[in-house]
Amino acid sequence: MTERYAAVGVRLDAAEEAKRRIAELVRSTRTPLALGEIGAFGGMVRVPPGYERPVLVLSTDGVGTKVLVAARAGIHDTVGEDLVNHCVNDILVHRSRCSITSRRGSSSPMSPRRSSPESRAVAARTI
Repeated sequence: MTERYAAVGVRLDAAEEAKRRIAELVRSTRTPLALGEIGAFGGMVRVPPGYERPVLVLSTDGVGTKVLVAARAGIHDTVGEDLVNHCVNDILVHRSRCSITSRRGSSSPMSPRRSSPESRAVAARTI
């Protein structure tokens, strides 16, 4: 199977390194509300204590155009900030408090060179 991936340009070793770097950055943003393992297919979070009948407001922003512009410019360390800012703004317009962010990867194929700067920017904006 590895040869088939390699034949179409997928480097599993590069993807693993990118995921390792992302996990390291994600750990720096975790709060006591976070549950589960980094890298799971779903995220889990506790509702902060003190809320009666809490409602979670969720937002996800697509990576499309932002990533294309970043790739053309060769600048990958600002895309993450844009993604976080767009999602946080979408949550704030509902007069909600942002306590959780979720990152969707945008590198294809996944590479440490592209995903690390983007992930650093997400982590910086999340803290």
